[in-house]
Amino acid sequence: MRVDTNDLISVTNANKAGISRLVNDAAEGKTIGILRNSEVAAFIIGPEQAARLSRIDEIEEDDYMDSYHQKFGGEYVRKDIEDDEDELIL
Repeated sequence: MRVDTNDLISVTNANKAGISRLVNDAAEGKTIGILRNSEVAAFIIGPEQAARLSRIDEIEEDDYMDSYHQKFGGEYVRKDIEDDEDELIL
């Protein structure tokens, strides 16, 4: 994930800027890094970036499970949460 150093903001300045402005910036595609004690403590990202990161996580998990099962045998079949809807207790 690439972050422009101009999109890094301290917690203090983030409070001054207001969450609405930061959310609007993220919705427009900016990735905003929130600094605490000069270190990145959190990121605010838009929905497209979040979806992209989720897809990357799924690919990495699939690759890991494929290599695990190639090494130790068996077949890996991805199971989505929708597959378990009937088993969820509300």
